[in-house]
Amino acid sequence: MHASFLDARLREWESYVTTAAGGMPVPGRIVFRCLSDPSERPRVLEVDGNRAHAERLLTRASDDELREFFEASGPIS
Repeated sequence: MHASFLDARLREWESYVTTAAGGMPVPGRIVFRCLSDPSERPRVLEVDGNRAHAERLLTRASDDELREFFEASGPIS
């Protein structure tokens, strides 16, 4: 499952769900990857809950909610 949206600067981002390093289901993570500017670093948002919870959030999110998730995310280290 993935979703795409435009940020405030009109860049297109793809969002998808993944898990923490090692493949453990907790915490679930939503990753954001810029499609319109590949030089932008990917971002990540850890969610409270497991991968299934993160997938539900992403599946049900409106564009405004996706932008809120994006704004709360940080660069992948």
